[in-house]
Amino acid sequence: MALWGRPLLAAHEIEKAFELRTGLSDWERLGIEADYYISKTGDLVKGRQVCEQGTKLYAGSAKQSQVAFQAELGEVSKALGQYDMGLKESLQALRLRPNTDALLYRGVLRSYLSLDRVKEAEAVAEEARAKGLDSHLGGVLYGLAFLSR
Repeated sequence: MALWGRPLLAAHEIEKAFELRTGLSDWERLGIEADYYISKTGDLVKGRQVCEQGTKLYAGSAKQSQVAFQAELGEVSKALGQYDMGLKESLQALRLRPNTDALLYRGVLRSYLSLDRVKEAEAVAEEARAKGLDSHLGGVLYGLAFLSR
């Protein structure tokens, strides 16, 4: 996983960035720390804590800063098997920026599908299609179509 909206780095790049994070902006430092714990060490609990710091730091901004950490919280929660929490976090990210990115819709769709809530997933998929934000939803839409039959 890479922090939403940021490119995925190779393991050695993540480690080097982590070593050099001192003196960076909070956004950059927390993003690097989240990537390090989630992708490099696999410590999802620590990665979740860093993302929670990011959402608190940027609370109320509805800018990419908060949305990135909020969306990543949803993904980490799902990876930890906390599907209800993952849905809550993913929905919050989508509420912050509902017309901007297909990846936010994908997070919500994956959450609904993880909870076997197909009807809600269908409604979200339709909303994304209506807004022209279904370009990155191929695999999730395929899974939804399979479960809808």
